[in-house]
Amino acid sequence: PGEGSHQCQGHDGGQKLIEFETALIKLQLQMEDSFLQIAATSDKPSIVIMDRGLLDISAYLPPEQWAQVLAANGLDEAVLAARYDMVLHLVTAADGAEKFYTTDNNQARTETAEQARELDKKMQQSWASHGNVTVVDNSTSFDQKCQRCVDAILCNLASWQSA
Repeated sequence: PGEGSHQCQGHDGGQKLIEFETALIKLQLQMEDSFLQIAATSDKPSIVIMDRGLLDISAYLPPEQWAQVLAANGLDEAVLAARYDMVLHLVTAADGAEKFYTTDNNQARTETAEQARELDKKMQQSWASHGNVTVVDNSTSFDQKCQRCVDAILCNLASWQSA
């Protein structure tokens, strides 16, 4: 589960919103740290893939509210981005594979195709300062898109092993 699947109903941007987003940040940090700890204790080489990253939250908030959330938690974007070795962004089906975009299979997804494209662009902008972002578009079939994701991960692994 990622914070993008949670909805903050009725929060107008005040203290309650900061408290809500703070709780999501704490939840995300705890999940990530737990998965990393589990991987570290496996005695095997491990890759931990997160469905969402902490900077994703900023796509759901106006910049001034995101700044307030960061300040309230003593965080900054550079520190959050540094938690991730690689960012793999899968472009929404609403951008290039519109016939496959639906809200029918996910109750948390309420955006129209146009709104989904807008949110997708904000999500990409959230990670623009990260030094290792791979954007996987919808120029191929879904199976090929998945393979391109695997290829990107393997390419990064090879470069990390040779470094």
